Amino acid sequence: MPVRARLGPTMQEAVCAWRAPCWVLHLWRFRDAVPDTVHSRTKSCPGSSASSGTFWLHTLPEVFLKATGRRPSDVWDKEFAKPLGLSDKFSWPSVDFYWAAGSEGTCRDYAKLGQLMLNKGQWRGMEHPIVDAKFIAEMTTPQKFAPYHDYANPCYGLLTWLNTNPGSDRGSPRFPGVCQMWPAQTWLPAGTPSDLYLVSGVLGQDILVVPSMDLLMVTMGSSADDYSVQRILGESLCMMFPGSCETDESKVDSDRPLSI
Repeated sequence: MPVRARLGPTMQEAVCAWRAPCWVLHLWRFRDAVPDTVHSRTKSCPGSSASSGTFWLHTLPEVFLKATGRRPSDVWDKEFAKPLGLSDKFSWPSVDFYWAAGSEGTCRDYAKLGQLMLNKGQWRGMEHPIVDAKFIAEMTTPQKFAPYHDYANPCYGLLTWLNTNPGSDRGSPRFPGVCQMWPAQTWLPAGTPSDLYLVSGVLGQDILVVPSMDLLMVTMGSSADDYSVQRILGESLCMMFPGSCETDESKVDSDRPLSI
């Protein structure tokens, strides 16, 4: 499914109240529009602003089905779950209609998904990559797409959170703008690798990948005091590998136990 395919008139009218162009790529960046409600059209087209809504992830499975003629569950089972050897405890009953949440599995299951991203889509024993390396690179790069000239969120790729400017809510000279994280306390510690990225789920189910360190981390629970799990992961990385972070001690709580 080409991410730069433009939505047809019917789908465009269904998801966008304005007549500005919308592409599949915008839906992958689900925080790029402001929904009226979960079930209504948006006030603005994707790419023009940022929001924490998950409206677009209701739309992606339908777009996928129309574009490929295959149900997402069929592709997931045959081309991901089986080749990766996910356990029989893994399930994703909402895959055909909602991609924002709903999967359940073991820590090792999610680690395999992280390893696939770390491997740039390659998997041992597979003749061809499961995911194209170019798509992994695009997933982990802030997205800007015509006709919008600014980055709505320089800390977001394609369903991935990025560490564009470690320790700051601002983008970088290459990817300017203001990062929009949820919650705001999610900023990763200053000095953490800028190529760090993560897939963040509900209730602390997170996969953190650091290609420059050939490292991935998985957490399966939230903090009792609502301290950001993403922040805990970043601080834990700096504590376990001191040489990997140019740590600003004022921004890392070294007295906190590793809660992952």
